[in-house]
Amino acid sequence: MKQIFIITILFFGTLHPMFASDYEQVMAENIQKMYTAQSIDQLTAVANQFERIAAKESDQWLPAYYHAYSYVSILLLNQSMSITEKSPILDKAQSVLDRMKKSFENESEVFALQGLVYQMRISDDGSAYQFSMMADEALTIAEKLNPDNPRAHYLKGCNIFYTPEQFGGGPTKAKPLLEKAQNLFASNQTGNSLLPAWGEEHCAYMLEQCAAK
Repeated sequence: MKQIFIITILFFGTLHPMFASDYEQVMAENIQKMYTAQSIDQLTAVANQFERIAAKESDQWLPAYYHAYSYVSILLLNQSMSITEKSPILDKAQSVLDRMKKSFENESEVFALQGLVYQMRISDDGSAYQFSMMADEALTIAEKLNPDNPRAHYLKGCNIFYTPEQFGGGPTKAKPLLEKAQNLFASNQTGNSLLPAWGEEHCAYMLEQCAAK
């Protein structure tokens, strides 16, 4: 059963002196809190924590990455949100990513996350083509920076899956990318619990959808 976390005043008060010696422990604790959060308030609190860590550890890309991903997690937790409700949350994630793309321009995962944020902006208001293309561009960069990044191939597969067949998309075209991603998810076991690990379960679901079409 998922655990509900509570960020206490004590934790805020003791976080600062932990940066120098316990960076990995603090990161691991907050990543766990992010993945087990069950409300917008909880995810907002953990996003704020990652923002504080990023301010202290400006040479590390992971705190800022999870700062942005915490906002994405709000939408994953509340998938019934309208595009109007999503936009300001995605704006917060985008603001973090804009800074990251300048400071960590060689990090594949940053551009994979950018692709996801663009995909989450796709709606029925005429923006589908624009954001689909922007997502594809970001994911192409992510793939070039690291051809073995499973999230780059998985998200590209999702993009193609939902693109109409008359425009070169559809399940048949998406399946090879999703299969490649699935293989990379299985083989890319680094043992580093701080690195991004999301996407594998949904990739498997998307392959099931390809088989069902």
